[in-house]
Amino acid sequence: MRLAVATEGGNISQHFGQCSEYTIVDIQDKKIVGKRLFVNPGHQGGGCSIPGILHGEKVDCVIAGGMGQKAIMNFEQYGIKTYLGVSGSVDKAIDDFIDGSLMSGESTCDSSHGEGHNCGHHH
Repeated sequence: MRLAVATEGGNISQHFGQCSEYTIVDIQDKKIVGKRLFVNPGHQGGGCSIPGILHGEKVDCVIAGGMGQKAIMNFEQYGIKTYLGVSGSVDKAIDDFIDGSLMSGESTCDSSHGEGHNCGHHH
């Protein structure tokens, strides 16, 4: 199992596409067997989308505060599960995932990038 946690200074970023990096974690038998930081390549079009890049990194699940509906659909297309509405420290979220207590909730970024997009993380 490989997780990608949207990371901003040791905490979970509230928008997966705007984080500075992803914490990539490999888990086997409920233990962390690998952990590294992966710099966010930024929003790109075509086959170079963040969901596509994380799929290329063999990610199974993404943990973030939020993401738009289009990104959620792109992750689903790759068979990548999303856990949204998560906040706090990256390490606690990883521990909660491992012990089965991580809860997915409402995305903190509930619109597409069109008019009315108000998660406050886009310029």
